[in-house]
Amino acid sequence: NVVADDGSFTSGPPGSAWTTYTETFAAVGDYPYYCALHGGPGGSGMSGRVLVREGTSSGDEKVFLPLVYPPD
Repeated sequence: NVVADDGSFTSGPPGSAWTTYTETFAAVGDYPYYCALHGGPGGSGMSGRVLVREGTSSGDEKVFLPLVYPPD
């Protein structure tokens, strides 16, 4: 699952089944997130960021973020 560093979004509780999750970002900004089981806020472990920039939109943009475990 994913959780926003600031708690503004979450994909729900962790689970063992493969799932998809959709989030809409209405404002330009930097949205850091992390895996609740394998990461932490501030870029620790399994984490990432969605950078939303100004521009034109067709309204159907999608970003697929593969989950990759950090090296041991």
